[in-house]
Amino acid sequence: MNTAEQLLARRFHGTDSVMALYLRVADRCNHACVHCYEVQGLQGELDTKSVLEIIDRAVDNGLFFLSISGGEATLRADLLDIIAHARARHLVVSLYTNAFSMTPELAQRLADLGVWHVQVSLYGATPDVHEGVTKVPGSHARTVRGIGLLREAGLTVNIAYSVMASNVRDRDAMKQLAERLGCGLRVSETIAPREDGTSLRELRASSEDRQEQLRDAKFDFSPAAIERGRQNATCQVGKSSFAVDPNGEVLPCSMLAVPLGNALEQPMRDIVAGETARFIGSLDVQALHGCRDCDLIAGCHRCHAAALREAGDALGPYASACEVAVARYRASIDAEVEIVPLEVGRGRAANLGPYRIEMPSRLRQIPDRITEQDELAVEKFPWIRPGGGDVRDASLVPLRVRKRLSVS
Repeated sequence: MNTAEQLLARRFHGTDSVMALYLRVADRCNHACVHCYEVQGLQGELDTKSVLEIIDRAVDNGLFFLSISGGEATLRADLLDIIAHARARHLVVSLYTNAFSMTPELAQRLADLGVWHVQVSLYGATPDVHEGVTKVPGSHARTVRGIGLLREAGLTVNIAYSVMASNVRDRDAMKQLAERLGCGLRVSETIAPREDGTSLRELRASSEDRQEQLRDAKFDFSPAAIERGRQNATCQVGKSSFAVDPNGEVLPCSMLAVPLGNALEQPMRDIVAGETARFIGSLDVQALHGCRDCDLIAGCHRCHAAALREAGDALGPYASACEVAVARYRASIDAEVEIVPLEVGRGRAANLGPYRIEMPSRLRQIPDRITEQDELAVEKFPWIRPGGGDVRDASLVPLRVRKRLSVS
């Protein structure tokens, strides 16, 4: 979120209104990206009338920002009709696309409709790297051309670059490419398991590669920054922003597969005022066992959905986020860091927090403190930890998480 969205989020939080909606209108894509968390074709797609009805229902509940995505949204023949309707309802509209099928006419029409910004997925500065991810020959040239068409039409474009083993060394080149194209660059460090539970761990960049690529980045791990991190809210999911899947199902976000209701069957106000939505909206760092005690919280960007899919516990540590936080810490001191494990027999992998900064070059694993309140939350909302059980100081074994998790 940018500053304007953050300010509005504070205004909307706790009002049973929806500030932002991420509307997935397509359940198909013209790319086959190796890291994509979505499994295409599971849900089907709503017709135009139903999509417009969802928008109207959300507007009636205070909607301000609408982000339209897929799959690949440009595959829908009615995409411009959907955007035109949203703009007629005075919504701020963003489009997420791979720009593979962008044309001068489509780019100009998006500009004429007043689309706020377009986010385009691009995974490498060269064809070999990008197409190694998309598995579509020629996709790099077509996406870069599409970005150029959007910029020529006067649209603001942000490039979405997901870091993985195959492209981590392109980080600097991606910055240069974005600057040359006149775009912003949004870097994601998260490679989550697919929504069917398939692990994508082998795609993640190593800690060593991340540290090298982050050498010029600035991360603050001072005591004051750590304390600020512990007082922060988590992301905005379930607070003022929600997602709607192609079948009309409302989720806290597009990756957190916890159903809150159906936008065609229930008023949005009732959905966002439901017990599960309110609980998710109330979450802050203090609700996250392990993370709330970790000194690396100042450089961590964890995700409830990734934690659930990777570790089977939405509110606990998970290895890929811990690895990124450690890489950022190493980059911040520009030195190797020793990780001192828990005493023998405690059974937690070295790449899993929480950690204490014992001295600048030494991190020590500390116990994962789980309270009675944490366990009561799991009892009330079993989707938090579908496998049940006490995960204190134990390696978290990845679970296959169903496409949708029961909230009962």
